[in-house]
Amino acid sequence: MRCRDLLVWTLYLQTVILEGAHGELSNMSITKSKAPPTVKTTKVQLRLRLGQKAMLARAAHLRQTSLSNFMLEHACAAAQQVLAEQVDVVMRPPEWRAFCKMLDAPPRSIPALKKLLTQPSVFDGPG
Repeated sequence: MRCRDLLVWTLYLQTVILEGAHGELSNMSITKSKAPPTVKTTKVQLRLRLGQKAMLARAAHLRQTSLSNFMLEHACAAAQQVLAEQVDVVMRPPEWRAFCKMLDAPPRSIPALKKLLTQPSVFDGPG
């Protein structure tokens, strides 16, 4: 399959996406924004089995936080992971054509890499 003149290419990446001070998403951030905390104005309601709530409450207790904070923190972490798995990269047509040309080109020879991949590894075991 060869590249064509598509404008959007979807990548599956493992990146951290954190929400910035003004609500926009910023890729590859390591630390959270230092913006002042905002007032929480919406809520989510869940229906749980008694055992599920007990398990969550126990985990929150072990982390020395409230059940609400525990659930919010872990739900946001899971959402960030899902969002990080799919990132859209948008390119102008000339950039896209150049990118496709590089993908369609035959691989270049890298002697050091060839040597690394052909010599025995510590994982190959003895003899």
